[in-house]
Amino acid sequence: MRQTFILIISVLAIMLAASWSQQAAAQPEWGPPVFDDLDEMVEEDIVIGPGFDSPPMMEPMPQGEMPAPLIERLKLTDEQQTKLKELRIGVAKDMARLRADFQIARLDLMALLDQPSPKPEEARARAAKVGDAQAAVLQRMIAFQVAMKS
Repeated sequence: MRQTFILIISVLAIMLAASWSQQAAAQPEWGPPVFDDLDEMVEEDIVIGPGFDSPPMMEPMPQGEMPAPLIERLKLTDEQQTKLKELRIGVAKDMARLRADFQIARLDLMALLDQPSPKPEEARARAAKVGDAQAAVLQRMIAFQVAMKS
């Protein structure tokens, strides 16, 4: 009886492990779409925005028009809608510049670290630039959120 129970549990565990490995194999790695034939690529497949390994805070900020149901629910005047749209477009432009600065700082650091023997003080300086660029992104996002509420 005990051996039968252990056998059943073992078989179930093996089946569960096999199922998980099949599911993991079926799910593609997160990243850009892969095309065997570039002629198949359509405009929706082109990724525009931050790199795939960027932190979530580097994602593009919302821009343009707010959804109509939200405008109605908030009972915004035309002037308020215009101001919010200008804020959203302004922050989108700023974030594009800040994300570019962040990516450039990261690339500079990566290029240094790819050297056979990078200087530690230069690596620290470049890492500080990456941190400063990332902090600038966060500060701009916070300033946008505060401005939206005022």
